[in-house]
Amino acid sequence: MLRDYTREQYSDDVDVLLVHRGTNRTIMSDVGGVYGFEDITIKLDGEAPNFLSACDQLTSGRFKPTNIDEGPDYPDYFYDAVSSPNSASRLAGFDGLRANGGWQLFVRDDIAPDSGDIGAGWTVQIKAAVPQ
Repeated sequence: MLRDYTREQYSDDVDVLLVHRGTNRTIMSDVGGVYGFEDITIKLDGEAPNFLSACDQLTSGRFKPTNIDEGPDYPDYFYDAVSSPNSASRLAGFDGLRANGGWQLFVRDDIAPDSGDIGAGWTVQIKAAVPQ
């Protein structure tokens, strides 16, 4: 869950990569079009009913992780994050991994000179099935 992501001029510029135990997923990239956003809460949930929009303004809510593929000419780069980021956005890629341990979130504005910040931080909430 990304909370209170503030002061981003163009949401389409934001790329977000989640990494845990050698698995990585580009969970948000190239969404929200040319609109800015401020003080919204985005909950990324693989079981949410809708993806984030490629061109509509981002709003608070629960959405599936979304990586809008702009093709091989516009890859998402996360310098110093991982050697080869996975463009897959499905959180199911983390299924079966132990939830304990370090989680890393890499956020990059891929077009200079504007920038943004995550004002109130971020959290990972794990919903696990309990064996019966």
